[in-house]
Amino acid sequence: MRGVSENLFAPEYSITVKEVEKVLLELMGYGIHAEFQGGYPAGYIALAESSGLASGVKAANEVATRKDIAKLIYNALDIYLIEV
Repeated sequence: MRGVSENLFAPEYSITVKEVEKVLLELMGYGIHAEFQGGYPAGYIALAESSGLASGVKAANEVATRKDIAKLIYNALDIYLIEV
């Protein structure tokens, strides 16, 4: 993960649903697949929707709530991990 600059992570900033989706997809090994589908954000959003990761979560551009993040993590439990 990268922060907002070389020396600033900014943990007090809000995170969007699409950013959480990107982090989860990268952690599960799907980053390369999302890059082939157009990269960030379009490829990650498309893969999150087609894999079921985004099921039951609000629009990708909205700020993620704890509920959204919990739902995304819960949905991720049903998606196969890719070992790299």
